[in-house]
Amino acid sequence: MNNLPNQFKVGPFNFETSLNKTSTIIKMVSNTSKFYSSDYKKTSGLLWQELPEIFTCKCFNGFHRSFFEEVRDTEMAHLFEHIFIQYFCNVKSATAEVECECSGETVWNWDQDVPGTFFITIDVGSEELDNISKALAKTMVLFEKIVAKPEREGILFPDPEPVLVPVPAYLQIE
Repeated sequence: MNNLPNQFKVGPFNFETSLNKTSTIIKMVSNTSKFYSSDYKKTSGLLWQELPEIFTCKCFNGFHRSFFEEVRDTEMAHLFEHIFIQYFCNVKSATAEVECECSGETVWNWDQDVPGTFFITIDVGSEELDNISKALAKTMVLFEKIVAKPEREGILFPDPEPVLVPVPAYLQIE
């Protein structure tokens, strides 16, 4: 699977990828004002269900918070970075008998770029194209689940089935 897409879309986010010998660069542009994980209520639950090992990764952020804390309210690009890195390490560990060490950084400059534009740099390059492609495909699937809109916004539980209650005899119209 040596097929790294140059451009793709996941939910309300557009992505562009480029690759050089030492790194993978992903530009992410949001088509929504919802670019924080706190805007997507399913985030933590889906991560626990689909990729629980992500909560053990190190996260170097300005607040010295663990990823477990950071995931509650972080930029979606930063979340995408962590999901990608975790899947990359999972794929690499499955194919090689070496422990995976990989890091990334997500940056933005909304004075220069349109708000919602992020740049993700991962320190794996073209020699890992096959593993990068596999990790990116898995990342896209999980990210789509996270950002997918529920059928009806704001409804946490489905509407209950209607219950037919008999009308008391004294209220019945003859």
